Amino acid sequence: MKPMRAATRRRLIQRCAKLLRPNDQSKQQVTILLDLDVLEKLKRDGKGLQTRTNALLRDALGLR
Repeated sequence: MKPMRAATRRRLIQRCAKLLRPNDQSKQQVTILLDLDVLEKLKRDGKGLQTRTNALLRDALGLR
């Protein structure tokens, strides 16, 4: 299997994040401290940092 291009991966993550959002769009603003390498990796894909982070957390917690 060929590795996925970064742009393709980014679009896939953004689409999945939109599908995983709860219907009521309820959100709570929080402050979180992240390791610099984690933040750099998340920022590397460009716009949508919060959406991607939320999708990754939902996936890690088994929330779909």
